[in-house]
Parts: sequence; C-alpha cells; structure tokens
Amino acid sequence: MGITVLWDNPTCTIIRWQFDTAWTWDDVVKSEQLTRLMLGSVDHTVDIIWDLQRTIALPTPLSFALDERIECLAGTNSVILLTGSNRYIRTVIRALAAMNRSLGYKLGFVDTLEEAREMLAVP
Repeated sequence: MGITVLWDNPTCTIIRWQFDTAWTWDDVVKSEQLTRLMLGSVDHTVDIIWDLQRTIALPTPLSFALDERIECLAGTNSVILLTGSNRYIRTVIRALAAMNRSLGYKLGFVDTLEEAREMLAVP
C-alpha cells in the first residue's frame, strides 16, 4: 500500500500517515494530496503524525524531499511529529529539513505513536 492517511482521532485534530515498510515518493505525493483535502474539510489547526515505525530506509532520490509539493504541509498545520524513525532516517530528515526551513521548523521526533499523541494533547 505504501502510506495510509487517516484521521487519528474523532475530533479531526490529527492526521496520521502510516508508512509501510516499502513506500515511494509517489506515495508521498498521493498522501499529500489526500492530506490537503482532509485539511480543507475542517476549520481548525491540524497536526500531523508520520508514523515511520516500519520504515527502515528512505526511498531515493532524496532530493525529492526538497520538492515544493510537500511545502504546503508547512503552512497548513501546526506540527509534524515523526514517530519510530531510526537514527539514519532522523539524520537524513534533519539534514533535508535544514534546506527546507519552512517545513523544518515544524518537525519533531518522538519514539512512539503514544508519545506523539500525548505531546499533541498538551495545549
């Protein structure tokens, strides 16, 4: 499947991207498009969780992560928390975020999905 995008709670304040072991940048584009539709259906701030617990490595080319197509995520939500990412993924994402500041300022890293939910529940 690649990436499953769903509301993480009944109040529609968190969107979760559930990454499978294998996914592509095309999956990211499709997920971003669905996320835009979901964000447009509510009139409040929505945070995003990227659940990377099953992901071992990022697809190539990594330069895709700098593409402006995912730039919209920086302006339409409050926080993007990445859960369960390994050291390699965290390092690469931090480096890419440094080149994409509007998105990079929104990123945070936590170990578990439960930790992400707890963090987002704090006002």
